[in-house]
Amino acid sequence: AAAAAPRRVTVASTAPEANSSVASSPSSTASPPSSKKASDASHDATTLVHAVNQGLSKFRDMEALIDDLCFDWKAMECCVKEGHAEAKKQQSKGKKMMVEKIAARCHAGWGRAIAELWDVGRYGQAPAVLAPVDSEEQWPRQLFATDEGFKTYSSRKEHAGQPFEVLADAEKQKYRAMAEIILEWMHSEGQLPALPVKRKDASVLHSLISKGIITPPTTADSDA
Repeated sequence: AAAAAPRRVTVASTAPEANSSVASSPSSTASPPSSKKASDASHDATTLVHAVNQGLSKFRDMEALIDDLCFDWKAMECCVKEGHAEAKKQQSKGKKMMVEKIAARCHAGWGRAIAELWDVGRYGQAPAVLAPVDSEEQWPRQLFATDEGFKTYSSRKEHAGQPFEVLADAEKQKYRAMAEIILEWMHSEGQLPALPVKRKDASVLHSLISKGIITPPTTADSDA
């Protein structure tokens, strides 16, 4: 059988020192247009993650994340990136925005986070060399310093592999809230035309509006 392919992994921690070994690239005096576009896209992505972080914390009545080097922040980045990509895909078709599909992609982003991020705070110290995942797309037990760390990782891996449709209602609402905040942000940035929006659970939208997280939509809406 063919050996499993190596996977790029980011070590995430609540401590800034976790990424201090990453070398900085020399700065240049001038940036070509392509670099300017990449910089603008990176700024937009960062702004969107901040918007989702703040909005989701109010929606769930929890403290907002403040450390952009920690696992939870980087996992949220993965969720937001996937959701935003789905929203842009729908927007390019010029038909109807589907909140449920955007929410499902946000959940897929959680799976991406589990596949790519090592959580120092919950898994323990990262090994010097991260071996390829095994035949079941999972890091082997020997990479983890403790049984508890491997148990936490395995539980997350199992949860990430579940279809969106079978998630608990609270989880679905979290991802739907992410999707609504992404759409609100795109609209505020002029990235979203006046397209109708289809929602399976309008209660999330009403809660976000009542808490002042987003403004009432001006586009035509419809239920599933």
